[in-house]
Amino acid sequence: MSDLANIAAATAAGYKLTETDAGAGRSPRYRCYLAKMITGGSHQAGFEFRAEGHSDALAASARTNCLAALNDQRKQRWGAGATPNKDTLGVNSSFDTK
Repeated sequence: MSDLANIAAATAAGYKLTETDAGAGRSPRYRCYLAKMITGGSHQAGFEFRAEGHSDALAASARTNCLAALNDQRKQRWGAGATPNKDTLGVNSSFDTK
């Protein structure tokens, strides 16, 4: 599995982008969320796979932090490189689907 290169790649992969600006003087001011509903395995429930990024300085920094968090979570769940993680039944996981 390879990392998603940018926010556009994440949205093309089905992740929904939500950005908020809480306003000056609020911390964190900028928040970014990438979320996608993931189906469960044959005996598992589905869930929302979600990453968050925050910044007090720039909205772009919040987006960068969010994408990094998403890529880290994807590696944790589905495995990094050519060998995918297995689900609880021992079946190779399909990236971004379960």
